[in-house]
Amino acid sequence: MSGIVGKNSGRGSGVVGATPVADESVDSSAYVDGSIDNAHLSDNAAGTDEIADNAVTLAKMAGGTDGQIITYDASGDPVAVGPGTDGQVLTSTGAGSPPAFEAAAAGGIATGSNQACQAWVNFNGKSTPAIRDSYNVSSIDDDGTAKYTINYTSAMANANYSFVGVAFHEGSSFDDTIVVAQDATQSTSTGDIEIHTYRLSNSTGATEAHIIMCQVFGDV
Repeated sequence: MSGIVGKNSGRGSGVVGATPVADESVDSSAYVDGSIDNAHLSDNAAGTDEIADNAVTLAKMAGGTDGQIITYDASGDPVAVGPGTDGQVLTSTGAGSPPAFEAAAAGGIATGSNQACQAWVNFNGKSTPAIRDSYNVSSIDDDGTAKYTINYTSAMANANYSFVGVAFHEGSSFDDTIVVAQDATQSTSTGDIEIHTYRLSNSTGATEAHIIMCQVFGDV
């Protein structure tokens, strides 16, 4: 009789006997292709052990925004960062924090570094001193014939800085060397430096110059 389920006593194929099917006795070859669909899979049924290396393609990843990158947050969870804006660079923000897109640092030597020129000035030393251009120089004092005090806008960290100066005349009244230096009466401080100019071939020494250019290097 068809439809009767009983002991398997020589019945034909397709008849299920009363004896239960043993655990793990049905292998994958017994399944019809496509017979197991999403509706018959429990949530989280497929773990990392079931996913082969390189099995997840870009097409299977969630969509994002052009320019984003995937990284990890402080909890170790994946997170999307960005996108940044044109000209920004990806910068580390330290351990425990995702990187960030930030403006690129300026090139060259930072102005706060003691490798950089901390003050400079180009001035006319004839008669009343007149600054043509400068950086970190507030004013020039006239201390007498060919003597000047260069005052800094922001003081140096100490008075052990390096000073360089050159001077020369416009025109052709004379063409020998003019030296920028200090004499025994002058001093250097964190807020200013006293200098004088003199002509090597001049018996009086002190000579005012049309163009005096000075640079200061040191700690700030």
